Amino acid sequence: MKISLAKIAKVVGGNFKGNSEKIITGVAPFNEASADHITFADNKKLLKIF
Repeated sequence: MKISLAKIAKVVGGNFKGNSEKIITGVAPFNEASADHITFADNKKLLKIF
């Protein structure tokens, strides 16, 4: 899978800050994600940890 952040934001009706052309190649948990993965935080505690 390869998709840009702009496309992801459009599909989910969201927004983000940064490079909209950044290509994402996969999904991973916070502790396993690399620079080309997207992850999910369901609470603010996760954002403070990473």
